[in-house]
Parts: sequence; structure tokens; C-alpha cells
Amino acid sequence: ARSGHGVRLVSIDEELQAELGSGAYDVVIAAYSDQSAVKATAQMSGNAPTFLPVALDADQESQAREEYERVMLAEKDEIKHYLKAIHQTLKQRG
Repeated sequence: ARSGHGVRLVSIDEELQAELGSGAYDVVIAAYSDQSAVKATAQMSGNAPTFLPVALDADQESQAREEYERVMLAEKDEIKHYLKAIHQTLKQRG
């Protein structure tokens, strides 16, 4: 979030739509397989947070890297890697 950098876990459905619709989020971390839902919800809400995909395996990681600069790998990355990715993303956004 913009103020206080809070974290909120939501499921991919109406709750995600409501959260992104609030415009309070700069970064969305979700499974790479959920990218279409995240993109569609962000477009509908008019909010364009940065999407950090989480790949479930090496094949999915390879595929995700074709579209995204930064990709997390669930079986390898620890929480500190996620926090570093969020921090770097926020710095890039200004």
C-alpha cells in the first residue's frame, strides 16, 4: 500500500477486485497462473499496480521471464527475497 506499505492477502475473485479497486496498492504478488485475473481486475479498476509473478516451478519461471523482468520462484525464494523484490519495485515506481 502507498501509506505504511501494508500487506493484504486476498483470493482471486471479488475480494481482489474490491482491493485493487481501492487504488491503494502499488504491488501485487500472485501466482503466475493468476496473471490474467490480476491484469483484468487491475484494468477494470483503473489501477495499475506492478505485478510480481510467483512461478511454481522452473518451467513456469522460464515462461514468466519472457513477460516480466522480476519473477519469484516458489520452491526457491524465501520471504526475504519477496521483501527485497517489493522494495526494489517500489523504488522503481518512484
